[in-house]
Amino acid sequence: MNTDFSIIIQQVKDRIDIGDMIRSKIQLNNQNKALCPFHEETTPSFSVNIRNQYFYCFGCGAGGDIFTFLQKYEKKSFWEVLTDLSYQVGINIKEFSDEDRKDIEQDRQIAEILSETAKYYHNNLTGEARKYLEVERKLTRETINRFQIGFAVGGLKQHLTETCKYPLDLCVKAGVLRKKDDGKVYDYFYKRIILPSINKGRIVNLSGRSIDNSEPKYLHLPGEQKFLFNEDALENNKPIIVEGFFDSITLHQAGINSVALISTNLKSEFIHKFLKCESIFLCLDGDDAGRKGIKRLGDTFLDKAKVIQLPDGTDPDSFIRSNSIDDFNNLKGIAQDFIQYEISLIPADADKIELPYILAPVMKQLSRL
Repeated sequence: MNTDFSIIIQQVKDRIDIGDMIRSKIQLNNQNKALCPFHEETTPSFSVNIRNQYFYCFGCGAGGDIFTFLQKYEKKSFWEVLTDLSYQVGINIKEFSDEDRKDIEQDRQIAEILSETAKYYHNNLTGEARKYLEVERKLTRETINRFQIGFAVGGLKQHLTETCKYPLDLCVKAGVLRKKDDGKVYDYFYKRIILPSINKGRIVNLSGRSIDNSEPKYLHLPGEQKFLFNEDALENNKPIIVEGFFDSITLHQAGINSVALISTNLKSEFIHKFLKCESIFLCLDGDDAGRKGIKRLGDTFLDKAKVIQLPDGTDPDSFIRSNSIDDFNNLKGIAQDFIQYEISLIPADADKIELPYILAPVMKQLSRL
């Protein structure tokens, strides 16, 4: 898509106050919440984030920017909404080519396909899947709805192409369907718990976890992973970094916001997302892999990093399920600065001859501050 075109769309969004626009359509309360206009409910679960200019319904999973809201509310195409809004804010969009229009329409449709896929799987949670989530993972219905957790039961191809009328090739491009060597198209996920990644009200990725010990334990949509799980938690100036989906979900249920890396190998393109944070709490698994992850992340963030040390053999998910929130907050309260943590790992009886070599990495970190 033409870069200038992306800029123009952003300029239109920047000149529209999503709160005022949505408030002109539905009644928002003082917390910018309302009964969702897209499904029946008696308790408000529809929320508008004024600061970041997006909406999200914690009940049905509808979410996105002002274009998405008006498309759904007024039943208009993206181009009709863009034309209306650009006219209101005095921006001319007529100069853009048919190719630009095709590209942006495709991007919006792929976003819709991901959203519809998450909704389909969420609405098809089986008894087996609910038992896993509610009994084994101890998640509440509210949490399951908040994260739009679902289960891949099959039938997605028929739902997307026949019920929703999305083009088959676009569903394959979105990654939720896959074409095998024999030319046949299948659902990408099957018999897996589906964990959508939600960013500013949009479903931006889907991952599936096996519940029968089949490998791989986690399966992600094909392509580059561009978002962290629960990335909106970075709005907090002092976020907690954890490793896995359920670490983040369980902490959220306990009232603690965190962002999950999925892997401790933090990609360089993700690092800038943390730069605005005042400090970063590292809360990784209490095992060798977790400690190595703390080392890698600590080397990256240095003075911003504080280390929450969990007991050996636990992770944030299992710790919260076996202990109280106060217990976790106590560990957070005594979190050490990364350099301090590194020094604490040096054995008290370290050989004096070896000590300079042991201290060398710490001195190198200090020199970078």
